[in-house]
Amino acid sequence: MLGKLIRYDAKVQFRVLGGLSLICLIISLFTGIMGKVSEAFPNMVILDMFSKFSVALWVVAIIVLILGVFIYNVAFFRKNLFKDEGYLMHTIPVTETQLFISKLLTGTLAVAASVLVAFVSICIATMEVEGYITGLKELVAEAGVSGGGLFWGITILSILLSIPYYFCQFYASIAIGYTWKIKSGKHVNRDLLSVAVYAILYMIQQAAGMLLIFGYMFFVWLRPFGGDFEERMDIFMMSDTASMEAGLMDYLQGLLGGSLVITTLAGVVLAWLALRKMNRQLNLE
Repeated sequence: MLGKLIRYDAKVQFRVLGGLSLICLIISLFTGIMGKVSEAFPNMVILDMFSKFSVALWVVAIIVLILGVFIYNVAFFRKNLFKDEGYLMHTIPVTETQLFISKLLTGTLAVAASVLVAFVSICIATMEVEGYITGLKELVAEAGVSGGGLFWGITILSILLSIPYYFCQFYASIAIGYTWKIKSGKHVNRDLLSVAVYAILYMIQQAAGMLLIFGYMFFVWLRPFGGDFEERMDIFMMSDTASMEAGLMDYLQGLLGGSLVITTLAGVVLAWLALRKMNRQLNLE
């Protein structure tokens, strides 16, 4: 049943992705053509104006594509599970966990696909493919090597995990906002309450993240109470460029690794909060 649910969610969400992707690719093709025409006739001011306008429109199209897919998935989660459609969705033979996983999985894939479409759009608009592909191959090849490759590997993994993490932020805010029991005879705007919950969760996460990052910097990297503190500081502050780069890379890799752990743990906690609310306190008005 989970497979059918995923197919249903994917069909609904990828329909929006397909429409936005088509518009973005058409605009990118127009941008690429106008760029080549403008280069062929550099003295024609009108062509240069159209070329610059198409570039601006293309940039907006990419932003709308990625943000639009993300926002639609969040809105779909709210509409499908907490508004009128929720009365039907919560009666089908699946658990709240399966409903949540389906939305999270299809939403993450949709946003990842929109980023891929954006990359294709860049290739079309700039009329350059080989250079970008070569750069990606080199980046992937480096990811298996120590040093800088590890840095890029952690960076790529952090970016990939950030997609479901941000979805969990919004999903948890909506779940808490729509299940928060308020003893009042007045009507409560659940959407505004969800926004307030998001702001509170965001501030808590930022504070916890800053404390953990500071803790890493102070106790793990600086290690001021370690016997080799002065020696490591001397090496890092030396005029030797190689030593400074090695020290900085070591610090950045550790910082990114810590950020990756924080993101993963925060996402798990947010997902747990959303599921706890959905399983125990869901009451559709």
